[in-house]
Formats: sequence, structure tokens, C-alpha cells
Amino acid sequence: MEKKKTIFFQVIAISLLTFFVYFPSLTNGFIWDDDDYVINNFSIQKTDGLKEIWFSLKTPQYYPVVFSSFWLEHKLWGLNPIGYHFVNLIFHVFNALLIYAILLKFHRPIALAAALIFALHPVQVETVAWITERKNIFGAFFYLLTTFFYIRFYDSHRKKDYALSLLCFVFALLSKSITVTFVIVPILIRWWQGQQFRKLDMFQLSPFVLFGLLAGLNTVYLEIVRVGAKGSSWSLPLLGKMVLPGKIILFYLYKLVFPFEFIFFYPKWHIDPSILWQWLPSVCVVSMAGALYFYREKIGRAAFALFVCFGASLFPALGFFNVYPMMYSYVADHFQYIASISGIILLCGAGEFIWKRIVLTRVSVTPKTQQMVIFFILVPILSFLGFKSYSYSKVFENRETLFTDVIQKNPRAWMAHNNLGMVYISKGDLSKAYDQFQQTLKIKPKDCTALNNLGNLYKAQGMWGKAETAYQTCLESDPDFALAYNNIGLVYVHSGDLQQAQEFFEKAVVLNPMANDSHLNLGLLFLKQKKYDQSLAHYNKAIEIYPYYVEAYLQKGLLYAQTGKKTEAREAFEKVLMLDPNNFHAHNNLGILLRHDNQVKAAVTYFREAVRLNSASAQARYNLGEALLRLGQKDEARMHFLQIAQAGFRLPEPIEEFLKSTNP
Repeated sequence: MEKKKTIFFQVIAISLLTFFVYFPSLTNGFIWDDDDYVINNFSIQKTDGLKEIWFSLKTPQYYPVVFSSFWLEHKLWGLNPIGYHFVNLIFHVFNALLIYAILLKFHRPIALAAALIFALHPVQVETVAWITERKNIFGAFFYLLTTFFYIRFYDSHRKKDYALSLLCFVFALLSKSITVTFVIVPILIRWWQGQQFRKLDMFQLSPFVLFGLLAGLNTVYLEIVRVGAKGSSWSLPLLGKMVLPGKIILFYLYKLVFPFEFIFFYPKWHIDPSILWQWLPSVCVVSMAGALYFYREKIGRAAFALFVCFGASLFPALGFFNVYPMMYSYVADHFQYIASISGIILLCGAGEFIWKRIVLTRVSVTPKTQQMVIFFILVPILSFLGFKSYSYSKVFENRETLFTDVIQKNPRAWMAHNNLGMVYISKGDLSKAYDQFQQTLKIKPKDCTALNNLGNLYKAQGMWGKAETAYQTCLESDPDFALAYNNIGLVYVHSGDLQQAQEFFEKAVVLNPMANDSHLNLGLLFLKQKKYDQSLAHYNKAIEIYPYYVEAYLQKGLLYAQTGKKTEAREAFEKVLMLDPNNFHAHNNLGILLRHDNQVKAAVTYFREAVRLNSASAQARYNLGEALLRLGQKDEARMHFLQIAQAGFRLPEPIEEFLKSTNP
């Protein structure tokens, strides 16, 4: 009974402390990648989006468990970020409690300490405070459940526990494929317990290996093809790939032991295998593993097993595979969320070993005194970790606070400068945006992303010559940068050279067949030339690539309207409103179509909404006034015509006559 009461209070302590420490994250907004995962993800916004989430590859990554949770949350609280942050925090608490539950079975003395250190450690902030990293939290949750049920299966031999473990593993893979590294856990547990890994064990583990292999290959494919993790930014020679893992493993261990500074974008190391000292981290890691194995009978087999598990959990992020974030840094805090579980348990075990084998063998201490000493050791550690996490959570308030923090800690983080420039563009501060793009190019000359963004900035200001120069410089650096070809095409459209524009748009499509914007631009180009069939074909292709492409449906509707296909035009505009209910152009154009069909009353409804959405539009206000005039609502029509005239727009002569005739 006493033990149950202790466990109850410890569970409450873990939950409350974790919730308090990460409380600031609940007031944070959306940050980097949250656009693709939540804000602009139509799959989670559609009523029937679950089918698309589970049975297509239209989401940024194939993690249907994660996107299903986003889908459900969108139905509950829309795009209010507090709900998404709350779910992240709650499941982080669950993960800490699962670690506690597993360690109660394996090694009770360190259960509370390990669970609390995992929960409060600032290395977890990046995962908890970043909505996109729901995949990490869910992956760890199901990873831990898989472990829990597999351990129980060892004891019970019940098929139910095995089935639950396999089911949780599948959910883990469908949350984040890095959880494939679980397959080494049963082998390590057998070895740690001094038992042989039998053929039966291999047979039982084989479904896990198969599912893990499939999930891993799918993620590698998506990282390269969908995310774009390919090219010189990820190319390392074979020897470089041998140097890198040691540095990465030691880096993550260092962050667990010395949790002083954390950065969203860490400096990217220069890897040169010809420099002998760069091999030292790998030699060190191998030596550590060798020492733990050699002294396994003296210090316990668990130390080596945990160290191997730590390294194995990091394996997908050790540089052997192309992972997009490695374009700007080889390490990121969220990469070790799952690996930190075994790392923290290893460190807690080491602390216990030192206490028992070194301190208690020399000093006689009563059990009560031991508890007090451990308490006074743990409280400052946990207080420090909690304070760091509490403070760091505020950095993730929004994109500006996040990238500003990165630049303060890592001034040469070119990606942070570039992203901060995009933040300033969204705020309309073009001068600051220009400074950030220039700073990016000082750090990384001829960076295509920054040059392309700089070109877009020039284009937005009407500086077409400078825009073209920026795009051309980008192509000198990377001749396969499809987006630059698309943007140069826009420059030629502006200058009236449609033939050149077409060549550049087509080049963009060849380099990137999924370039829906380039297909849209080709459609617009052919429409200018009244090549309607070719224009329509490109609009349809753009929609095929991205079924929620509002602009493509809108242009398709305008094409149909221009060619007299009113029914098709109306369907296209209605599709636009399904995807974007506040689309001004769709409301206005639907009103025009209905007015032409003498459905004036229905047209007024759409014109009213168009005026509400854009009260400065003289065209929409005129359309509304003219339709009201047809319905005999002269007073309201007069009001709209007067507003147009007061804004300095010239009205048709019949309307001028109407205003004069009704002048009080």
C-alpha cells in the first residue's frame, strides 16, 4: 500500500512539474514548417481528409497517425495554436510517465530521476514547443508502449501482449520512421539479462524488422524526392561519413550532460577526413563502447546495452542518409528526443553506480540520510533543467523570436537570416528583409534560396532588371534550380517576350515535374495567346499536382468564362470557394456569371460578399450597384455609385445620368 501511494505521488509530481515547466509553450504560435504540416495542409482541413491522409502521399511526410491527430484537432479548435501545443505537452508528459513505468519494472531506484530529467531537460524543448515535431512525441509514445508490451510479453508469453507490441510499433512507424530502431531493443534486453537470442526470438522479431524496413525506405524516398534532400549540400565522401557519426554522438551526449546552450540551427561543422584530429570523436565513441563492453561484468551489462541503444536510436541521423536539416546543420535537438531516453537512463545509472560503488563503500550512511542526500543532489539539477526549459520555450513564440535567437547565438546561421528575411517580407518591412538576404549571401555566397528570395523582393518593388540578375546569379550557382527558371519566365512575361518566357517555364517543369506554379504560369501564358486548349491542359496539370490549388481553379474559371462555357466556369469558381470561402475574385466572378444569366438576386449576394472582402474594389462595388439598380433598389445602388465617384473613378454616362436624376 505504501509503495502504491509513493508511486501515485511521484506520478503527480512528474505530471505537474512537466506541465509547469512547458507552460509558456502553450501561448506560442506557429513556426517553421507548421505551415506545411497544419496551416496550409488541406488534408487536415477537409471533412473527408482522413482518406487522403492514410491512402495517399499528399502530406509532407507519410506519418498518418500524426496528421490524423491534426485532422481531429482542426475539427475541434481550427487553427488556434494553443490546442496543438497542449496536445504536444500532454503526450510529452505521457512519455515521461511511460519511462517511469518501464523503469519501475527494470530498475526502480532511478525511475523517478530518469523520468523527471527526461521530462524537464531543455534538449526536449525543440520537440515539445514545435507543433511539427508532434511526429517525434507520438513516435516516442508508441515506441515506449511497444517496449512496455514487449517486455511484458517476455514475462507472460501471452499472444495479446505480443500483438499489442506489434500494433504499437506500427503506430510508432506511422508517426516517425526513426522508431524502426526499436528492433535492436529486444536483442539488447536478452543480452543484458544474460540470455541467448534464440531462433524463436528472431521469428517473433521478424515482423518488426519487415515493417521497419518498409517504413524506413519510404522515408528515405520522401526525403529525397518530396522534401528535396539531394545535391551538393548533402554530399560527403565515404570517409567523411565515417568521421561524422562520432562527432554527432558525442555532441548529443555533451548536450545531455552539459545543458547550457541550445540553438535551433547549430553551426554546421566542416568535415575533412584528411585532418587526423577529426577522427578522434569516432575513436572516442568506439573506445567508450569497447570499455563498457570489456567491463560489463564489473559495472553491469546495462551500461553497454544502453550506450548501443543510444547510438542505434541516432543511426538515421548520423549522416549515412540524406536528411533535409543537414543542409544547414548536422545536428538538431529534436533528432535525439527518442535517443535521449536511453542516454538519460545511462547517465542516471552511472550516477547510481558512483554513489553505491564509490561513496557508500567508503562512508556509512543510513537509508534515510541517503534519501536526503539524493534529494539535495537532484533538486538543484532538476531546478536548473526546469528553468532552462521554461526560458527556452519562450524563444519558440513565433518565427521572428526563433530566428532572432538563432542569429544571436549563431550569427553565421545563413538559413536563419534567410528565414528572418521572409518574416520581414510577410510584415511588409522590405528594407529589413533585404538586409537579411544580403547577410545570408555574405555568409553563403550564391546561395540559391537567398538569391531567389532577393529576386522576388526586387520584383515586388518593380525592379525587374535587378530581379533578373539575382535569378541568373542563382542559376550560375545551381543550373538545376527550377524555381529560378520559373521566376525568370515571369520577368520575360513582364517585358512582353512571351517566347522566352515559355522556354523558361518549360525548363522549370522539366527540372521539377511537380512545379505546379510553373504549370499555372504556362497556362496564363497560353491564355494571353488565346491558345485555350494548351492553357487548360496546364491548369489541369497544376491541379493534378496540387488538388487544392486555389489560383489554378480560379484561372480555369476565368478561361471557361472567356470562352463562353458558363457552367464549367461556375463550377470552377464554386470549387475555389470550397477551398477558400473568402476569395474575393471567386465571389465577384460568380456574381458576374449569375447576372449574365439574369439571376440578379443571387448575383447580389455574391457581389455583397465581394465588397465586404474588398471594400476598396471599385469594380465589385460597381457590379453590386448595377445589380441593385436592376432590382429597383435605387437608394442603395446610388450609395455605392457615389462611393466609387468619391474615390476618383469615372462612372459610365448612364450611371452619371442616374446620379444626377436622383440628386436630392
